[in-house]
Amino acid sequence: MMKKLSIPGKIYLILFFILLYTPLIVLFLFSFNASNSTSVFTGFSVRWYQELFRDEATIAAFKNTVALAVLSSVISTILGTAAAVGFHYSRSKFYKRSMMTVTNIPMMNPDIVTGISMMLLFVFAGTLFHMRGVLGFGTMLIAHISFQLPYIILNILPRLNSLDVYLTEGGLYAFSGRFRHQLLCQRAHVPDSAHPHLLHDKKTCHSGHVRPVDTHIFVHAYSPHSYQCYPE
Repeated sequence: MMKKLSIPGKIYLILFFILLYTPLIVLFLFSFNASNSTSVFTGFSVRWYQELFRDEATIAAFKNTVALAVLSSVISTILGTAAAVGFHYSRSKFYKRSMMTVTNIPMMNPDIVTGISMMLLFVFAGTLFHMRGVLGFGTMLIAHISFQLPYIILNILPRLNSLDVYLTEGGLYAFSGRFRHQLLCQRAHVPDSAHPHLLHDKKTCHSGHVRPVDTHIFVHAYSPHSYQCYPE
């Protein structure tokens, strides 16, 4: 249970937020100033916002920023999810620990140090391969993906660890009908009172004609230890 803040603690917290947000509020208010002064408010105006949207360089930078954010988020989410699944199902403890250590390094390293290191790496690669203008949108995209990957992996891994171990196999068994012919089913002991669909699958799995089965029954009543499907 969190302890209640004392009166001095509350005063300190209030002063902290005042000092943190006051410059932002002042900057926002003076953005509507008719003059370019940041100390004297001469009148309300949207002149500076009009100038902002007329500036082609600013609009181009805004478009690049949005494109960079969307692309890096999508790519890093796909790569991070694949990496997290690979770490989760890895059987080598040494490999898993080594990869997790490498993943944690960018989390502990300051962003400015990582950014400068990657810039120097790109410049060195450009010099090595005699490439001009190596720094650009592509290198920015690679850098942002590298920044985001550790956060994606470390957020998805706990979710995977909390899932029931039978859910993946149950989902594969129930919803992968189009790829059933690629599965090699190992027949084991199944009681006669089992679900009729499961009995039908037990008899015909080697022929590749496998019918869907109730996922709930498969996951909770029949464990994969008694009826397993393995990729060829």
